[in-house]
Amino acid sequence: MIIAYVPARGGSKEILRKNLIEVGGVSLLERTVRAAKESRSIDHTWVSSEDSEIMEVASGLGAGSGYQRPRELASDESTVVEGLLHFLDWLKATHRSVPSVVVVLQPTSPFRDGLLIDNAVERFLNLGASSMFSVSEVNEHPREMIVWDHGESEWQPLMGPSGNGQRQAYDRNIFYINGSMYLVRPEFIRETKVLVVPSRSIPFVIPKEFGFEIDSSFDLLQVRRLTSDQP
Repeated sequence: MIIAYVPARGGSKEILRKNLIEVGGVSLLERTVRAAKESRSIDHTWVSSEDSEIMEVASGLGAGSGYQRPRELASDESTVVEGLLHFLDWLKATHRSVPSVVVVLQPTSPFRDGLLIDNAVERFLNLGASSMFSVSEVNEHPREMIVWDHGESEWQPLMGPSGNGQRQAYDRNIFYINGSMYLVRPEFIRETKVLVVPSRSIPFVIPKEFGFEIDSSFDLLQVRRLTSDQP
């Protein structure tokens, strides 16, 4: 059994009630649940939240489960892994069920779809992986970045110069973890207590637009401009 796990707590640091914010007339939570339900690979979609309104919305989308995350696992300091481990324990105790693969889908990535999830699951299974995570190519090369404390006169390049300094001379095999998807086996996450281990987890490259993540008000503004307020 392959399940989608959607962590959607009620609080957020910058955007109030972020997981229920609408983009193109559809909430971030609904966009993620829709994508999971579009996927032919996902057998069941579970939303994890401490928030009663979010759980009510999830139930209306067919992703209500009777599971509610404890509030102590829904603070700013809580991690996705802590919540997932608690959920897996609940699932085993309540439904006597242990999934073979968990696909973690965070609502803050609004543009992934069911086909992308299916492609990721297919690659995960074909490789016999224990952990896989989505990545996209960086927009700005690290050689164009500096480390600088505001107000200080001294600054340092994040990386040293390469070749003649032209962009074409830069290595282009640099990616960032975009948070759109994590695929893990329960035994892996129980052993490591993390989603990604450099020597064991496999990157899965996705287009930049599918990896767009909303972490700030500026991100939200950009996404709304991209969608032109259309679902």
